[in-house]
Amino acid sequence: MSEEIRTMIRQLVDDASKGNWDALDKYYASDFVYHMPPFPDIRGLAVFKRFMANQKTSLPDLEWTIDEMIVEGNIGVARLTLRGTNTGQSKFLPFPPTGKKVAWSLCVVSHMAGGKVIESWNYSDNLGLMQQLGIIPSMG
Repeated sequence: MSEEIRTMIRQLVDDASKGNWDALDKYYASDFVYHMPPFPDIRGLAVFKRFMANQKTSLPDLEWTIDEMIVEGNIGVARLTLRGTNTGQSKFLPFPPTGKKVAWSLCVVSHMAGGKVIESWNYSDNLGLMQQLGIIPSMG
């Protein structure tokens, strides 16, 4: 089971990097819940797809790279690095494009049932992202 989950996570990251949102149906339950503190939860696969598409609109060359993965039972944890260039504007980054290249860390803890992700927790370096974009000043 753990190797199946590892394979699924690798395929999911590959499809996300390509912007293949329709493929997300293979990986996520339709009532999937995405927690991304401090932001409100994203409820439902359709809403999650729009969130992902918004990321790609803001950062059209956005790529996800798996740095580390742990699978235990029905839980998969992936530590990732996201890289892209802010050349677009969307609800994800609701300010004029900066043209800056960014890279930030993300850790996602996902729970699976019935071969699909039913709930995930995203812990990402949003402060570092905003500092790289020049939206929030660096602390020194």
